[in-house]
Amino acid sequence: MNFQQGIKMCNFIGIEYLVALALIINNKEEISLAELNEYGVKITKVINDRNINAVFLFSSKYAIDMVRNYSDCFEWKEEESVLRRKANVSNDDLISKFLDYLSTDVLLAAQETKDTDAA
Repeated sequence: MNFQQGIKMCNFIGIEYLVALALIINNKEEISLAELNEYGVKITKVINDRNINAVFLFSSKYAIDMVRNYSDCFEWKEEESVLRRKANVSNDDLISKFLDYLSTDVLLAAQETKDTDAA
């Protein structure tokens, strides 16, 4: 069997990438877990429709871990139940830290979710 033929790599995409995409695409500073879940469903549908091999890793536990692991970028606002980008973190910061590593297919799918919302 030729291992180079017919094998597709699946991209596992962590919650930190989903949060960065959602904040940038939707021009937001913060997002609730419910909104993030809705966005995850939208982008997953687009990814599946385009036959892109990607899986988003999303759960409340991943969200808590993300805030701990990326405390330089995000904070959890308990009283409002939202994930918030820190004030000193720009879109360019999020792009260079997270989105530069995503495939073009995934980034185009994310853009399509914005186009769908505008319609």
